[in-house]
Amino acid sequence: MPCKYVIEDIEKGINEANWLARFKQNFSKTIGSEAGYWEEDLRLAREGAGFLAVYTPTDPEAQRVLRVLQPLNPKQMRRYMKFAIERLV
Repeated sequence: MPCKYVIEDIEKGINEANWLARFKQNFSKTIGSEAGYWEEDLRLAREGAGFLAVYTPTDPEAQRVLRVLQPLNPKQMRRYMKFAIERLV
């Protein structure tokens, strides 16, 4: 995904959130969930970073993607699972 899209999407999610969404965002930041990564993603996007989403439903698939992409020195990699976010890099 281009950095411009990521910046617009994150800023829209923050700026257009109703009170319940803001509560969820703040709670999510507190427990280290998805909203806690928004600030980091926003910073990277503003620096011009690109973003790639890859569907990896199993551990072996996630490890294969990690092996393929790790030589490219990604700034970060995360795996979003049903109830957790795993930081791979």
